[in-house]
Amino acid sequence: GLVVAMSSDLDGEANDPPLVPELLSQVRSILPNPRLYVLDRQFCDLKLPWLLTEQSDQYVVRYHAKVTFTRDATRRVRRGKDRHGRKFKEEWGWLGRPEARRRPYVRRITLMRPGKESLILVTSLLDAERYPGGDLLELYRQRWGIERVFQQITEVFHLANLIASTPQGTIFQCAFCLLLYNLLQVHRSYLAEAQSLES
Repeated sequence: GLVVAMSSDLDGEANDPPLVPELLSQVRSILPNPRLYVLDRQFCDLKLPWLLTEQSDQYVVRYHAKVTFTRDATRRVRRGKDRHGRKFKEEWGWLGRPEARRRPYVRRITLMRPGKESLILVTSLLDAERYPGGDLLELYRQRWGIERVFQQITEVFHLANLIASTPQGTIFQCAFCLLLYNLLQVHRSYLAEAQSLES
């Protein structure tokens, strides 16, 4: 539950994907490999998969329809159910159009959600026996914890008010709040352990 790295840009309107290479460099210098990255759909493109699989790392990313998926017709479609009894299917194929120079080969998992948009994931974890589709769907569901970190930081540290009016000051405030968040998490864990409670 700790924040282990941070990448930023002075342009407050900058999109997140260009920040990923710096973030990966930091994470790889801190955490032992192999690492598994779980990302939202804005990170589904044709460049990041190659970065995310360096040093034996792997990824699970929510599929974005802006990227073409071409199914591998030589592999049969597998079907299953998640832990809530909802049906999903698994396909193998390539991200990107056939004419694209470098197309990653991926497994695509589509969870049918009645009355809602289907949840579609693509992953570099190709072995469905070793990495069951239901487990990867559950893993992605836990990604929501990242959003909760930002929500807690905003609420606990009252980030409706900023302490600076410059981009550098705003980035400093964010970094400081992330550090305080980590300290609170560590203290909560120690207290919970001392009282035999879950943190």
